Amino acid sequence: MAECKSVATSLNRNLKLDADSGTTACEPTQYRQLIRSLIYLTFTRPNLSYPVDLISQFMKTPRDIHLDCAKRVLQYVSGTMDCGILYKTAMPIRLEGYTDADWASYKADRRSTSRFVFSLGSRAISWSSKKQPTIALPSIEAECRGTAVAACETVWLKRILKDLGVPIKDTTPLYYDVPILALNLEGWL
Repeated sequence: MAECKSVATSLNRNLKLDADSGTTACEPTQYRQLIRSLIYLTFTRPNLSYPVDLISQFMKTPRDIHLDCAKRVLQYVSGTMDCGILYKTAMPIRLEGYTDADWASYKADRRSTSRFVFSLGSRAISWSSKKQPTIALPSIEAECRGTAVAACETVWLKRILKDLGVPIKDTTPLYYDVPILALNLEGWL
């Protein structure tokens, strides 16, 4: 896969996978080794967390379509080797958080996925992408649960910053799909 054609996204849009997807089974040992390597890669590439989480659910009985999705992630990695995160020192130090939820994204169990990311200035300091523990009937329920998880993370981060002696001047209300927290931390660092 070192000389493979690169792709712009790690997954196809609106891809819905389940255990019965695909026609033929692939070699489970090879698939598991590939997934383990991708999981290790997520430590330095958090943008791969969602696709790797999605395809790692089929390690027991992988099919050809699951292997194709894993190969697409490798194609994406191959094309983005030179990409990185630029940390700017001149940016104002603000704690910002974004949240999102994907309603009933898994066909097999109809569970939703909650995601959030928090940054301090230009640095991502906390992120998560995981399935919700229960099934949400309307989409607004999935959104509220995702926002509640992000709100808990907000409280936790605010307490850590307070323990570190970071002055917190003001906060903004909690919103979905926009900064859920913006703290003015000018003069710190």
